[in-house]
Amino acid sequence: MHISFLIAKDLLQGGGGIEKLTCEVGRRLVSRGHRVVVYSTHGAGPSSPTWEGVEIRWMPQVRPYWAEKTAGALFASAWALAAKERPDVFHLHSVAAGAMAPLLRLRRVPCILQMHGIEWQRSRWGATAKATLRIMEKISFLNARVVTAVSQSQSVFYRARYQVPVSFIPAGTEVKPPVDPVHFAEIGIQPRKYFMTAARLVKEKGLHYLIPAFQKVKCDWKLVIAGADGGDMGYVQKLRQLAAGDCRILFLGHVEASLLDELYSNAGAYVQASEIEGMSLSLLDAMSFGNCCLASDIPSNLEVLGDSGITFRNFDIEDLISQLSTVVQSPNMIASLGLAARSRVHTHFTWERVTDMLEDLYLSTVRDFRIGR
Repeated sequence: MHISFLIAKDLLQGGGGIEKLTCEVGRRLVSRGHRVVVYSTHGAGPSSPTWEGVEIRWMPQVRPYWAEKTAGALFASAWALAAKERPDVFHLHSVAAGAMAPLLRLRRVPCILQMHGIEWQRSRWGATAKATLRIMEKISFLNARVVTAVSQSQSVFYRARYQVPVSFIPAGTEVKPPVDPVHFAEIGIQPRKYFMTAARLVKEKGLHYLIPAFQKVKCDWKLVIAGADGGDMGYVQKLRQLAAGDCRILFLGHVEASLLDELYSNAGAYVQASEIEGMSLSLLDAMSFGNCCLASDIPSNLEVLGDSGITFRNFDIEDLISQLSTVVQSPNMIASLGLAARSRVHTHFTWERVTDMLEDLYLSTVRDFRIGR
């Protein structure tokens, strides 16, 4: 089977959840004998035409950041329409690609729409952008043959909103052995003596709640923030101003995979302060390394954590202060919740399980499409 994914952002440079899912599922599909093509915008990194058997079609990277995915999806759709080869299925990530479904259907190929969040609810967007995203969402749902979402709460929301079936297929992670701290001396941290969060520096990740909350916690722990800016430099500057004068708060920027594994492996606890998520891969990764995890009580975080973590009320800095303080003072709880978190992801959220579910969806969609069902 030939599966084409669109659109990713700078696929080989880490990216976000969409890029991670595409890479992890894509290489597993290739190992199972499928052909996988990914359309991705191209940043400053390498532009290899293949990665672990996955074929990559590079699209120009358009600025400003808010236009990148829509422009990339347009370029990718034009390439896909002109290409000689015709895939068996188009896998469209969220509404930027989903809005291209009316064009892509001209190739007589079924489009599977995968929702990674309710885009127009993200706080980074203004009124015009939110209205545009609602229109793109409607176009996506009207023209996709099959829809899936990465959280149960999204599936329920979209079923009610559009009166169509929406299956639940989660994101995943890989349960890996812990890594010894090799680079901690140069960073200035000690094992088990820091809170960690891994997130792009964008408003919906809630760092403007986490930083002032951490500053009120009396402890000798540090706060390690691993993540590149998300394009809104005004927000990045605001975060740095919030943290100014507190040497316990460290902005590491984009972190390579090897160091990221060190940070996950040796954290005192992991914090996910998001206002909104599809399904947080960073939270799943933290759980896979056996971290005690503290997360905002949004539905997608509750789905991931189950009873294996701690939550605080979304937007509530005072409650976050209280929960951070509880973590620092509760080493036994940290250990027991870490074990429970690792067990939970091993049971419910592995990439192999996610790939099985998507592969079954592709096969059934193509079969039904071909027999005209």
